[in-house]
Amino acid sequence: MGGKMDASEDYFYSQIGDAQLSVGARVNLMGAVSSISEGKKTKGTDFSTTLKIIDDSYSEFGFSVNFFAVVPTRLPCVRSIGDIISIHQLEVKLYKGIAHGVYNKKISSFALFEGNPIEGFHNYQKSVNYQATEHDDDLLSKINAWLLHNAPEAGICLTVSSLFFSILNDSVYGVLKIISDSCVRQLVRKDQLFPICHLKTGCPFDLVCKVLHVSITSEEDCLLFVWDGTDTRTANIEADLDLEGENPCPLHAGEFLPPAEKFCTFPLMGSVVWVFAGKHFKMISDLYGGGQWVKLQNMFCELHCGMLYGMLTPSSKIILVSDEESVVQYRLKNYDDRNVITMRRYPMSFSIPSRITVVDCDDVACITLRHSIAYPEVTHKCMCIVRLVAAYPWKAEDLISPVTGRYRVRFTLEDPTGRIRAYLCAEDGVNFFDGYPSSDVLASKMKKLLGIPDSSDGPTNCARNPPWFRCCLASYYLDKSQPRETRRYRIFGTKLVV
Repeated sequence: MGGKMDASEDYFYSQIGDAQLSVGARVNLMGAVSSISEGKKTKGTDFSTTLKIIDDSYSEFGFSVNFFAVVPTRLPCVRSIGDIISIHQLEVKLYKGIAHGVYNKKISSFALFEGNPIEGFHNYQKSVNYQATEHDDDLLSKINAWLLHNAPEAGICLTVSSLFFSILNDSVYGVLKIISDSCVRQLVRKDQLFPICHLKTGCPFDLVCKVLHVSITSEEDCLLFVWDGTDTRTANIEADLDLEGENPCPLHAGEFLPPAEKFCTFPLMGSVVWVFAGKHFKMISDLYGGGQWVKLQNMFCELHCGMLYGMLTPSSKIILVSDEESVVQYRLKNYDDRNVITMRRYPMSFSIPSRITVVDCDDVACITLRHSIAYPEVTHKCMCIVRLVAAYPWKAEDLISPVTGRYRVRFTLEDPTGRIRAYLCAEDGVNFFDGYPSSDVLASKMKKLLGIPDSSDGPTNCARNPPWFRCCLASYYLDKSQPRETRRYRIFGTKLVV
């Protein structure tokens, strides 16, 4: 990273949360860029821009830093939201009761680094007086690791305003136009290129992904099953539990499933997103058989019963991507890392599951639901980290059969790789609910599992976000001649402790 300072001269970096409490002082910060404002000319002779930066101590709103320079080319030109900036000798001031940073063009310095680099950290822009320190690489790695699961929202960059250009003379305008256009192009292109873990509804985006399989629907439309090794975001569940008996919550985003033999070849971790491609793309034939990486341009996403699916329109494009492309190599490296580190095998929406259950199956492997479904042996035991999408019945007074006096409940469980139905019956139910508690206690337990506030009268009053919990599952079959087709799951060795 260039000439580094001796250890004796190293800057001490403050966390952003602490820096806000240091009004009047000068601090050194390193954080990820979460927002970029329009550049503008001040009332004096300077040019200015504002960045918001975040770290693990302050990520909700971002800490505003105002930069000033005598020429616009000395302002930070951030290539992408999520890039990392190091700032030395930043002044912390108070404005309307809110702390913010002020970059002093005479004594402050900065350097910009690409977020999630393929090979090492190298600054792509720095002020002339910036000096790296010996421990910069460690801090950059720490922030980068945090960003893997806490990346800033994309699509919030702003272009340099036309007003900014109108106040410049022709020569300066020409230089700034080249720089700003380049930055804006990179920002828009990179910010619109989402991994699956950042997909959301309501805006178009580009997705680099691997096509695992292609199906044709009953209406002759193409359906792509795509994957990039990351998990979709946790979505709120809005299904009406009172209708679960007659209209069960679906297990898939559509009616067409890949053949069982093909499904068993899918990667065991990472969400597979269903992308409905219609009849618009002649090159779909190149994707039959799966295994090809592509870039889906101008794609949209929607939710169906809490499951994310994609849609291509006539304005979308499918572009073949080489396995050697840096973005593909980066996705595959992240996936390999998830396989090695146990904690990273958990769903990416949290660091550890909630402690609302204890399990008595520590001798079985913790795997994903897709891994279990594709397991070579139809009958097996496993532990999964799941959440409860739906239950039938779900009301406390209906959980116990009036005929047998035993528990009998059907749960719909999900993780980022799939959904299953699992049954909780008889002694497994006694263990799960810790005996036969009162109706009020049972109702409270079920509401906790389903993500219903205790104050709510019913699940239709609010969107639900059920907690993630550990659960032991055992598979069995109903017909020996068709074991995989008649496979079922039961919950065992799991106790609810709320």
